[in-house]
Amino acid sequence: MEQLPSTVIATTTPRPIHMIKDGPDTYLVDVESGEILNQQQPLQPVRKRDLRRCNDVGVTTPWPALARDAEELTAALEPFDWWQDKLHVDTRKVLGLLDAGLNDRAVRTFHQLAKGLAGRNVWFGSIEELRSSLQTSKRALERALADLEKFGLIARKHQGRHWPLRITLHPWYAWRGDLTLREPTLQAWTFRSANSGGQHSLQPTDHGTE
Repeated sequence: MEQLPSTVIATTTPRPIHMIKDGPDTYLVDVESGEILNQQQPLQPVRKRDLRRCNDVGVTTPWPALARDAEELTAALEPFDWWQDKLHVDTRKVLGLLDAGLNDRAVRTFHQLAKGLAGRNVWFGSIEELRSSLQTSKRALERALADLEKFGLIARKHQGRHWPLRITLHPWYAWRGDLTLREPTLQAWTFRSANSGGQHSLQPTDHGTE
């Protein structure tokens, strides 16, 4: 009698599977590994946009420096910055301003501005909105802003009654978006302070990096 080949029966533990619906398609995903088990075509890697194919870039795209409110700044940054939602505020650096001689009222004001950046190192709003968020008086807020200007931490630009106040912050302390774009802004800020004669008394010290 012919001997049949032996058969090895493998014992496997079932993998937890999650079903995901994406329009007409259904995907089975291994919960532990994240592997798509029934993927028919390989997923395409996410790549940055090829600006050469963006017809509006360089024609109707505004310059960020010319933005008059948060919406215009977002429109100016969108084709170039894919990390606009990423806010970089190092609390250790901000608290270090106290050691540099800045009063606590001005530090609180600077931190509030930093948390509300619309893009890069730019804040848009009104004095009343800022006063309300800080729960302070208008007079105290004006003193705090004056102190921040004296220390070279902010620059204010009044744009008239129809546009919000524009405040730019020292980019070393606060930034929103792609960090590779911060370096030229930081250099420009430093050169501007040097050209003004270095009148402010604050010299940033390293309290940690991002």
